[in-house]
Amino acid sequence: MKNLNTKMKLLLFPLMFIIIIVTSGLIYTYFSGIEDSRNKVALETEEFVQDLLKGRISVYQFLRNPVSENAQKVRDNFSILNKVEIASITYP
Repeated sequence: MKNLNTKMKLLLFPLMFIIIIVTSGLIYTYFSGIEDSRNKVALETEEFVQDLLKGRISVYQFLRNPVSENAQKVRDNFSILNKVEIASITYP
């Protein structure tokens, strides 16, 4: 830095500032994208777990009281689970 004249020093610091800001922005957008994808996977997993629990509860209620109404609830809940499973297989 001693060998540079004052004009070059004054020009160098704003350029360094701009480079640091652009680099920080790129790093932020990269990690923000990773965060968004992880959040999306967590939400999909939570939804799947909720559907699975609904299916298990409906089976338990059917086993306690085996009537056609409870049997239909079991069929409906498991058809929802089958649709979710097929969607997760085709989704990359």
